[in-house]
Amino acid sequence: MNSMIVFQSQTKMNGGDDFVERFLQTEAARLGMTVEERFKLCDQAISNYDTWFKLMKSEKNVEIK
Repeated sequence: MNSMIVFQSQTKMNGGDDFVERFLQTEAARLGMTVEERFKLCDQAISNYDTWFKLMKSEKNVEIK
Protein backbone atom coordinates (compact mmCIF):
# COMPACT_ATOMS: atom_id res chain seq x y z
CA MET A 1 0.00 0.00 0.00
CA ASN A 2 2.79 2.36 0.88
CA SER A 3 4.48 1.70 -2.45
CA MET A 4 1.33 2.70 -4.33
CA ILE A 5 0.97 5.88 -2.30
CA VAL A 6 4.62 6.85 -2.82
CA PHE A 7 4.46 5.99 -6.53
CA GLN A 8 1.36 8.12 -7.03
CA SER A 9 2.77 11.03 -5.02
CA GLN A 10 5.87 11.02 -7.24
CA THR A 11 4.29 10.38 -10.65
CA LYS A 12 0.94 12.18 -10.33
CA MET A 13 -0.59 9.65 -12.76
CA ASN A 14 -3.97 10.78 -14.11
CA GLY A 15 -6.70 9.07 -12.09
CA GLY A 16 -4.10 7.60 -9.76
CA ASP A 17 -5.31 9.35 -6.63
CA ASP A 18 -8.83 7.99 -7.17
CA PHE A 19 -7.47 4.50 -7.85
CA VAL A 20 -5.35 4.45 -4.69
CA GLU A 21 -8.27 5.70 -2.60
CA ARG A 22 -10.67 3.11 -4.07
CA PHE A 23 -8.09 0.35 -3.61
CA LEU A 24 -7.53 1.23 0.05
CA GLN A 25 -11.27 1.40 0.72
CA THR A 26 -11.95 -1.88 -1.08
CA GLU A 27 -9.12 -3.72 0.68
CA ALA A 28 -10.26 -2.46 4.08
CA ALA A 29 -13.89 -3.39 3.36
CA ARG A 30 -12.84 -6.87 2.21
CA LEU A 31 -11.30 -7.33 5.66
CA GLY A 32 -14.35 -5.87 7.44
CA MET A 33 -12.46 -2.74 8.54
CA THR A 34 -12.34 0.96 7.94
CA VAL A 35 -9.31 2.42 6.17
CA GLU A 36 -8.17 3.87 9.49
CA GLU A 37 -8.43 0.48 11.21
CA ARG A 38 -6.47 -1.13 8.37
CA PHE A 39 -3.66 1.42 8.68
CA LYS A 40 -3.56 0.94 12.45
CA LEU A 41 -3.27 -2.81 11.89
CA CYS A 42 -0.42 -2.24 9.43
CA ASP A 43 1.34 0.07 11.89
CA GLN A 44 0.98 -2.54 14.63
CA ALA A 45 2.35 -5.27 12.34
CA ILE A 46 5.40 -3.13 11.54
CA SER A 47 5.93 -2.42 15.22
CA ASN A 48 5.64 -6.12 16.07
CA TYR A 49 8.11 -7.02 13.34
CA ASP A 50 10.61 -4.41 14.57
CA THR A 51 10.30 -5.71 18.13
CA TRP A 52 10.83 -9.33 17.11
CA PHE A 53 13.70 -8.42 14.78
CA LYS A 54 15.49 -6.51 17.53
CA LEU A 55 14.90 -9.39 19.96
CA MET A 56 16.28 -11.98 17.55
CA LYS A 57 19.26 -9.76 16.77
CA SER A 58 20.04 -9.31 20.47
CA GLU A 59 19.62 -13.04 21.14
CA LYS A 60 22.09 -13.82 18.37
CA ASN A 61 24.74 -11.78 20.17
CA VAL A 62 24.22 -13.49 23.56
CA GLU A 63 26.80 -16.14 24.41
CA ILE A 64 25.46 -19.35 25.90
CA LYS A 65 27.78 -20.81 28.56
